[in-house]
Amino acid sequence: MQGWVTYRTRKDRSLALSTDAHTYEAPGEYRVLVKVVDIFGNDTSQAFTVTV
Repeated sequence: MQGWVTYRTRKDRSLALSTDAHTYEAPGEYRVLVKVVDIFGNDTSQAFTVTV
């Protein structure tokens, strides 16, 4: 499920680096995936384990 996306444009070079808070339905361990795509279409992903 995609939850948040941010872009830079030629006119606005700023990039948001934080998101709105997210609430999980139950305590436990969750996996969060961060994916970055550059202007050439190259992408990389990193998964993190979050304990709530």
